[in-house]
Amino acid sequence: MRKLLEPAFQYCVKQKITSPILLAPMAGVGTIELAVAVGQAGGLPSLPCAFLTPAEIRTQGKHVQKNLQKGCPLNLNVFASSTARLRENLDYNAIREAYRVLKPIRETLKVSEYDPVEKLKLLPTLEEQFPAILDVSPQIVSWTFGEALPSDIMLEFRKRGIQLIGTATTVTEACKLEAAGCDAIVCQSSEAGAHRGTFLKKPSDDIQEHLIGGIALIPACVDAISVPVIASGGIGDARGVLAALTLGAVAVQVGTAFMFSIEANVHSLARKALASGKQHETIVTRAFTGRYGRGFRNSLSDHLRKHGIDTPQFPDVKLKTFPGHPVLQVLIAPIKTAALAQDRLDLSPLWVGQGFVTSREGLLHHVGDAEHNRPMSIPAASVVAQLMTLVDRVYKDG
Repeated sequence: MRKLLEPAFQYCVKQKITSPILLAPMAGVGTIELAVAVGQAGGLPSLPCAFLTPAEIRTQGKHVQKNLQKGCPLNLNVFASSTARLRENLDYNAIREAYRVLKPIRETLKVSEYDPVEKLKLLPTLEEQFPAILDVSPQIVSWTFGEALPSDIMLEFRKRGIQLIGTATTVTEACKLEAAGCDAIVCQSSEAGAHRGTFLKKPSDDIQEHLIGGIALIPACVDAISVPVIASGGIGDARGVLAALTLGAVAVQVGTAFMFSIEANVHSLARKALASGKQHETIVTRAFTGRYGRGFRNSLSDHLRKHGIDTPQFPDVKLKTFPGHPVLQVLIAPIKTAALAQDRLDLSPLWVGQGFVTSREGLLHHVGDAEHNRPMSIPAASVVAQLMTLVDRVYKDG
């Protein structure tokens, strides 16, 4: 058994970390405090940068680095999809249609009318963020939603010794990423929360064709590619970490489990949902942002699904005008803000992976009284320690 874990501990030595735990880059939930806490606990911290301005990338990145031990790596995560191209090719009919469909939700929450196009023009592009990333000089740059970053950007990262990590949801995608020059690949299984990293899916494809469970995906990717595999999806406790590493992954990328950490930016109502929700209550839907992702089903997702947003073939002409990501995400952002302010979690997106029940029981069971006094959050350092209990025990016992 110890032999099966050797690649993971070798990867830790290479990355100058003590635990093969990568903090998933969670926009909105991930904070600089969470990144610092994970890094200080021996894991690999990440910052979600896709929606940050260049100034925010510099400030947040350097703050995290300042508070980490010397040599501790930092991962900056970006989107491979082109915001610049999106700006040039906005589908105004799609924007107007989605804005109309969302009108009943806006009225319920008393959200003032706004110009979605102006908000879309404020989205930062990777080209604008690029100099700031170089200023931070992270050890790793990771991405999702694409086979590769622009060639000139990837070349400059390579010249500076920055490791490159892409995200795949199928073996085919993993092979594409390896061919593009990735140093490691996050293999995201169907259980994962938040956005799917799928990039080879056609609009007419059924998303089910791209949802592969971790036990099938991890060893298949390990067998198909020669670069390290980082497992992601459904890894909620120490058993999941041990299983993923035994299947051949060198590390795990964990998001949902860290939603139980004190340092995560999770609304109090969302923490209650995590504390009481059932595993079957999550769905994979385009409703929250225009891109498929896993989260809690609620009134907002039901409203948009009723209008056909998850229909693969878009048989109704009007449904063809629904915008994709990040357009719909920008349209929904004011709704989310108002919903949380009014304690209406049923009208706000809430991403979560299927492993949240396992995390809840595995991370919180040892703290407080299960009937009355169990806390809804613990320090991120405790999350890392709990996730590593079985791996450390097995590795020590040989």
